[in-house]
Amino acid sequence: MKLFQTLSQRFLSLFFALILLASCSDEKDDFVPVYNVPEEYQPLIDAFIEEAFLRGLTITLENLIIKHDNELESAFCGTCNSNELKARFQKIIRFNPENQCWINPQQKEALVFHELGHCILGRLHINKKLPNGDAKSMMTPNDISVYSPCVYQLDGEVEDCNNVFKRDYYLDELFDATTPIPEWSK
Repeated sequence: MKLFQTLSQRFLSLFFALILLASCSDEKDDFVPVYNVPEEYQPLIDAFIEEAFLRGLTITLENLIIKHDNELESAFCGTCNSNELKARFQKIIRFNPENQCWINPQQKEALVFHELGHCILGRLHINKKLPNGDAKSMMTPNDISVYSPCVYQLDGEVEDCNNVFKRDYYLDELFDATTPIPEWSK
């Protein structure tokens, strides 16, 4: 009988110790998010938040660092360290200062919004095409000219290469992946 009491006491002690241990680790980490965005990128962050708001989303950014990184592989213009929505670690977007990826404000906006799509919206790359062959999403890898104006205007071909009018669709799709395909793509 004494052996039974000793085993049951040990079992209860072990049980309560495990409960105590499990309760101590219940999401009580010491993660403190940092917001550190260089002045040159802040207007684009503000525009991203405004575009989200216009589409019915409220975004508050407290966990974001943007920095230039000379160590970033030369093939990449930018990268985000996570596409997890509720990450309990610092989200960082790095841009390659050695690789001038944009030649106009629309391309810079598309690159920053693309990386924010990963970091803030949890979006992954999308390689699908619209019926006309254009990218279905600005989350396409390696193309920041989805709604860019003409880079090199050739005689009389401005309408064929000016994609600024596509911006609304690409931003709608960025914030809502179920956005229907636009008429101009059919």
